[in-house]
Amino acid sequence: MEGSLGIKHFFRFFAAAACTVLLLALCACAPDGTSSPVSSSATEGVFSESAAQSIPAPESASGEGAQALSLLPADAANIQPDAVPEFLTADQQELYRAAYYLYYHFDVSSGFAFDTIDENSPFIVGDTGRSYYQDTGFANYSAFRTALDCVFTSNFADSLIDKYQNYIKGDDGLLYFSFGDRGGNIFYKSSEFSLISETADEIRFQLIGHYDEAGPGGSASSSPYTETCEVKLVNTENGWRFAGFAMAY
Repeated sequence: MEGSLGIKHFFRFFAAAACTVLLLALCACAPDGTSSPVSSSATEGVFSESAAQSIPAPESASGEGAQALSLLPADAANIQPDAVPEFLTADQQELYRAAYYLYYHFDVSSGFAFDTIDENSPFIVGDTGRSYYQDTGFANYSAFRTALDCVFTSNFADSLIDKYQNYIKGDDGLLYFSFGDRGGNIFYKSSEFSLISETADEIRFQLIGHYDEAGPGGSASSSPYTETCEVKLVNTENGWRFAGFAMAY
C-alpha cells in the first residue's frame, strides 16, 4: 500500500548506531546477507490491531528477527507498526518490525540520523544530480546494506534502492541520503492481517488498511473504506526474509 500513508511518526534521534563485528556475529549475517535459517508455524485467520511490543536490547536478542533489530539505529523502537501479524512466530514478528522500520525510511521519510542540514552543509551529488548528505544512522554503507540483507531478500532490497534512489554509497564508504519525505494519508485508522497461505518455505498474507474520511470530531461525512496488499515472507538459504512488503499508512 505504498500510495496510502496516514499519520506518520517523525522521530529524529541523532545518535549513531555502531554496527560492530559483535552485532554482525549475533545476526550471523555477513555483508552479503548470509545467516542461518529458522523455522516457523502459523494458524490461519484474521487478526485486528494490537499494540507494538518493545524491542529487545542487543544483549538480550535471541533469534533472527531480534538480532536483525539489534543492527538498526537507536530510534528503531520509536518507529514501529501499530499492529503485527499474530499468526507469525514471535521471532518473525520481530523481523516484521525490523522490515517496517527500514521500509519506513524508504517509503515515508528518508534519512536515519543526521545533523542539522542547511545551505552550508557538505554534500555529494549522485548520478541523477540529486544532493546527498551523510547519514550517521549506520556506521557506513556496508552496515546499512547488511541490515537490509538481514531483513529483505537481496532482490527486494535492490528494488527499494533502485526505486526510491534516496541512499547511496560515498567514495569514503559512508552512507549518504537524499531527502524524500512525502505526505501521508490522514484518514488512516487501523490495520489487520489475513493469512493467505503458509508452507515451510513461504508465508503469504494480506495487509488490510482501514480508512475513514470523517473530519476531526466527525464534522464531515464519513466514508470508510479499506485497501489491501500482499506481503510475502520466504525461507531462503540464509533464513526468513521479506520478498515483498508494504505499509498501510
